[in-house]
Amino acid sequence: MKDRIETIFSGITKTKRVANAYLFVGGEQEQKMSAAINFAKALNCTSDNKPCGDCVNCKKTDNGIHPDVIIMGKDKSSFKIEQVRQLKELTHFGPSEASYKILIINDADTLTTEAANSFLKALEEPPAGVVFILICNREEGLLPTIASRCQKIIFKEEGPKDIPEQVQEIYQTLKQNPSNFINNANLVAEFDNAEDLLNGLFVLFAQEQAARPARVVFSALKNLKSRVNKKLVLDWMCLKLWKTN
Repeated sequence: MKDRIETIFSGITKTKRVANAYLFVGGEQEQKMSAAINFAKALNCTSDNKPCGDCVNCKKTDNGIHPDVIIMGKDKSSFKIEQVRQLKELTHFGPSEASYKILIINDADTLTTEAANSFLKALEEPPAGVVFILICNREEGLLPTIASRCQKIIFKEEGPKDIPEQVQEIYQTLKQNPSNFINNANLVAEFDNAEDLLNGLFVLFAQEQAARPARVVFSALKNLKSRVNKKLVLDWMCLKLWKTN
């Protein structure tokens, strides 16, 4: 049986409703990169009624070497304006051989401010036949205006076995009784390490593909790291979780 991610990609390729940008979040980095390459293969596959992998395009894409599949940002350093300029040059004329020119941007959350603003313009005026796949470790590191222009694909995190039982109990309370946000705010405020709590809550929401509450928790975590008042952040989070329910 196909898993959820494979089902999503299969639906996209069959209906030909291909967005110009996708954002891969959650899960492991290698899992997302493998999925991006497989998705690129499926989009450009020319095998009719055969498993993806039988055509020349698919075989070339196994190692990301097809001329219309380009992987950028593999050196783990910040993604700078020079790389965005290169990206624009590569996509200017669209695909050369296949149906789509696909740019897989690894560690997209390392885009510098200048690079992010430049890349945003590319998303606002997408070249024909070009698909961007952004692989992101921490979504809060990405400009919201970039994230909003992408179709988000959330990968499952590792199981909750490493998440403390108390965090899992708080998660169940927030999920089952979001309207009781005053008591919920008091409950989360009692947890010793607020950052650990929010990290655990995000993993649990992401694991269940609950994108809206996961975004709320991510925003709270970002505010917490910006040294915004802890009580205000947690109160806001509980209120927003109720409103997004």
